[in-house]
Amino acid sequence: MDLIHKFLYKQNNNLFTKRMKKTLILLSALTLMVSCMSKEEKMKEAEEDGNEVIAVKSKLIEGAGKALLKVLEM
Repeated sequence: MDLIHKFLYKQNNNLFTKRMKKTLILLSALTLMVSCMSKEEKMKEAEEDGNEVIAVKSKLIEGAGKALLKVLEM
């Protein structure tokens, strides 16, 4: 009976390690595919992020200007 338990335990461990290896290979391949954007895609994404930052700053400046005008009118 003890030999059967050892055999089954070893088989379960082998299946677990094989599954883990496959999972790790798939995850690393997916990560590699996602991280390999072309230079144009990276530049376009950076440009969009920059445009968002500029839009927020311009809204803040515009709001500060309107608040200053209200203060000066009083």
